[in-house]
Amino acid sequence: MKGSLTVEAAFVFPFCFLVIGIVCLLGVFLYNQAVLKMTGYECILQTMEERDLKEEVLLENLLQRAEENGKARTLGIEDLNATVRITASKVSLKYQCVQTLLNLPIEISVACDRVYPETSLRLMRRTLRE
Repeated sequence: MKGSLTVEAAFVFPFCFLVIGIVCLLGVFLYNQAVLKMTGYECILQTMEERDLKEEVLLENLLQRAEENGKARTLGIEDLNATVRITASKVSLKYQCVQTLLNLPIEISVACDRVYPETSLRLMRRTLRE
């Protein structure tokens, strides 16, 4: 009976470490998704404040800002690509990347209404609450 605790510990501890590792990796994955979504909204709203620039300059500024901020704020991401689409009524930003730890693809799309920025802010707040 003296060795039963050792045998039980040999089965329980690896299982506990596995569960803790999975929870940590899932946390990093969800963190990256949330950060990319919030970074996308931030970049779009900052770019929408620059009303006096031409469409091409807005597109370049948004693309550069989105890629720089996305790479700076995420953890364990490679091949981060940002795609921007500006129409008369919407500004759309799409992030595509791969998380290195789990080799999972991440794809986040963000769109804000260009005509009424205050509506976009309300929609963003409602989306973040959900």
